[in-house]
Amino acid sequence: MLKSVAPIWGRLRHLHRPQLFLSHTQSPNGAESVSLGQRLAERVAAFVGSWWFLGGQAFFLFLWLLYNTFQFTHHFDPPPYILLNLLLSFQAAFTGPVLLIAANVGAVRDHQQSDRIERLAKQSEALNEQNEQLAQRLLSMEQLLDEHVAASLKAHGEEIHDLSVLLREVHAAVCATPSAANAAAAAASTGEPIPQETLTPEMANDATGSAAKSTQSNARQRGGRSPGGKSGTA
Repeated sequence: MLKSVAPIWGRLRHLHRPQLFLSHTQSPNGAESVSLGQRLAERVAAFVGSWWFLGGQAFFLFLWLLYNTFQFTHHFDPPPYILLNLLLSFQAAFTGPVLLIAANVGAVRDHQQSDRIERLAKQSEALNEQNEQLAQRLLSMEQLLDEHVAASLKAHGEEIHDLSVLLREVHAAVCATPSAANAAAAAASTGEPIPQETLTPEMANDATGSAAKSTQSNARQRGGRSPGGKSGTA
């Protein structure tokens, strides 16, 4: 059973670990996938798209218009504010490409993330299949263990039953031996027949021999008490 579990554990141990939570500046192989310019574009896009930039730009435009409108100030950009329009055109010309670069970096990162999610989905499917196979192996092992335990209990139960029967027979034989011997001795002394149900085969043979010996001794005693015996002694 352990031999069947070992290959499964080996396959599970050598599986690739999930790589979902990688840094966005690194590819799954560990190499840099985002350059310095792309990171700078992301930071610029993050600053341009903030409320701080919007508020600062609005305050700057308000001061510019205010300074170039009042009569008591030196107007370096009088209406229609050509210099201001030029500056805003430059800002729009440079901000657009920077935002596009940042958007491209985000798209590349999204594609990498989707690829990692797809790889993780495939790994999860493989893990699910391996888990199902492992569950089936464990279920079969559990069934084998149940069958083995049931067979062992049955075999041990039969052995215990046979042992109990043998112990009862030995106990009956040991307890019956003294009573049978006493009955044989009493029957031999009185000359009565010995009950066969109280004797074992060995004791029956011994009782038969002892009965024959007692019969011979009784015959000798009777022969000594005959009239011929008395005249001989006289």
